Amino acid sequence: MQSNKNKTDENVDIENKRVYLQLLQEPISRMSSTSAIFKGFSSAILAGLASASFTEISVWALLLGLLPILSFLCLDVYYLSLERKMKYLYRMVVENKKEIDFSINTRLDKKEIELAKSTPLNCLKSPSIYLFYVPVLACALILLILKFKDII
Repeated sequence: MQSNKNKTDENVDIENKRVYLQLLQEPISRMSSTSAIFKGFSSAILAGLASASFTEISVWALLLGLLPILSFLCLDVYYLSLERKMKYLYRMVVENKKEIDFSINTRLDKKEIELAKSTPLNCLKSPSIYLFYVPVLACALILLILKFKDII
């Protein structure tokens, strides 16, 4: 009888772990989708800046167009930081280093933040950030310089 009870407890633990991992996986998926949306908006803004630069628009108006791109960069870094924290929690549950409490608390201590590589600087160093935003900002700055020098 004791053996059946142990198996039942083990099955419940496995099911709880599976459900908890699914609970953690959903926000991770949403955050990566949000990152793609931010990048899409930033590209659209860059395309708008490029087309507007060939009109009689003020350089200052073009400069204001950089603000949303910088805002999306900051938001993207923030969401990547949260995503990395969630992935860290996920990894800890998989490795049985965190109890299954059905909490999605991403408040980690300093050591855990370093282990999760979720500091803003670590997130800025991510290829998903710098390989996109550096060229976008470079193109925008080149457009501004060309417009300021009256080349376009």
